[in-house]
Amino acid sequence: MTTTQTNTLTLERTFDATKEELYNAWIDPDVYQQWMNPAGIDLVVHEWDAREGGRVAFDMPQPDGNKNPQSGMFHVLDPHDRIVTGEADKSFLIEVDFIGVNGRTTMRVTITGLPAEHREPATQGWNVCFDQLEALLAGVA
Repeated sequence: MTTTQTNTLTLERTFDATKEELYNAWIDPDVYQQWMNPAGIDLVVHEWDAREGGRVAFDMPQPDGNKNPQSGMFHVLDPHDRIVTGEADKSFLIEVDFIGVNGRTTMRVTITGLPAEHREPATQGWNVCFDQLEALLAGVA
């Protein structure tokens, strides 16, 4: 019997943005598609139902032509404070918490169900996405 060890990965970044702006960047597909691909290519959104229990499906195109299809659902949408999204069976989850302080917001992203061998590439990819989000919010992207 083969078992896959999983990890929880937590990343934080503080943005010069309000909680509302960051929350919107996660639930508005027109914004989300612009920053959520470390390859720097806009996502292709097929389904986006931003409500608890709502499904999402999109391609995360890669430079080699791989469409890299992704899907999941919104489990929790607590406006401007918390989002939980991931697999319907919750075997893979992305939890996002927004902590506002003086007009800035710390965004904490916790990923559970991540295979151990994906931890380092995931850390690098998420940091690229955060850079892209930062540029987008600053009007540079």
